Amino acid sequence: MTDRFQTLQDAYFVEPDADHFRWTTTDPAFAPVEDALLAPWLDALPFPCLEIGCGEGTNLARLARRGRPIGLDRYPGKARSRAC
Repeated sequence: MTDRFQTLQDAYFVEPDADHFRWTTTDPAFAPVEDALLAPWLDALPFPCLEIGCGEGTNLARLARRGRPIGLDRYPGKARSRAC
């Protein structure tokens, strides 16, 4: 069962999801909530900072407002995404 799950997950997450990126970074009902969740941590982060598991880079886009973030993801296509 685990191998099947991993195969399905790999197939789904291998490509970036530009619609998801746009929604989480620009939607007027969602983006401010994400900004507020990250805000308490920003002052303590040294830059450049590293986000492991960055996906399309929704948090990287927020972090880039303060400094230079670096992102890593298991799925290289997502980390190389131009969604952000």
